[in-house]
Amino acid sequence: LVAITGNTAICNTLQGVLTATGSYFYLWNNGATASTNTISPTGPTTVSVVGTTLDGCKDSASVVISVINNLSITIGGPDSICAGQTILLSANVTGATTYSWNTGAQTQNITVSPASTYTYIVTASNPGCTGSKQHEVFVKSLPVIDFNVTTPLCSDAGTYTLSAVPLGGVYVGSGISGNTFDPGVGIGVYPISYQVTGSNGCTTASTKTIEVVSCVGINEHEAENFMTLYPNPVQGKVTIHSSTPVKSVSVLDYTGKLIKQVEYTAVQDTQLDLSGLASGMYTFVVSTVNGHSKTIKIVKE
Repeated sequence: LVAITGNTAICNTLQGVLTATGSYFYLWNNGATASTNTISPTGPTTVSVVGTTLDGCKDSASVVISVINNLSITIGGPDSICAGQTILLSANVTGATTYSWNTGAQTQNITVSPASTYTYIVTASNPGCTGSKQHEVFVKSLPVIDFNVTTPLCSDAGTYTLSAVPLGGVYVGSGISGNTFDPGVGIGVYPISYQVTGSNGCTTASTKTIEVVSCVGINEHEAENFMTLYPNPVQGKVTIHSSTPVKSVSVLDYTGKLIKQVEYTAVQDTQLDLSGLASGMYTFVVSTVNGHSKTIKIVKE
């Protein structure tokens, strides 16, 4: 028996190949005489073939060919983004059954966050036709912020002026007024954010932390006026001067943990090196030979 095999759904921009089997001689209705027949239909059509064996027996077969319109694809989604943004790209096409993106995705829609400008390509297919479309996404750079702060600040130090580049941004956080920070907001740790939008419309932010501490003056209880520690704040060595000879000095961190303790033999002037300690607030407990002690807070920068 004569049979026809091949794709019976053909894209309108492509050719189809049909193959007849089961006989020796063949005559197709378009005049072709080989066992294979290449067709280029412009619309639905019926293709038939008559097969003749060597002993003259004849048989015939036919198939109905459907013509599928070529796929017209568009890609929906932004063509430019700011660095770090995530966007949705959608392949818009009627009649497609499969999708393949150059990212490896096999879905109609994809979510992407390109690190740099990138061209996305999608190929959509149905049983007869295949089409492709590309879409470039331009990635705009974020402003580069230079923003630093001085910390810690004494709670009674007065307003602190903030500065950052590029100019034109906004400072956000507790204690902020315009471009100043008021340590009077209270003892604690305060995140300060600087947000700025570049000329390309992209916005970014940089956040720093300011610690506000309680700073006791160098001369505590001036009425007694018997002991001085300086400088305060200090970066390296702190000098202790006392009108009454010093017996011992204890240094505690902000948690109250004993960091250092030094015993003396009745000295009135001495120094302690704090360069090896982390920045922060420390408590000095200075004891004198007459049994008195004094507690003074020192800020280590």
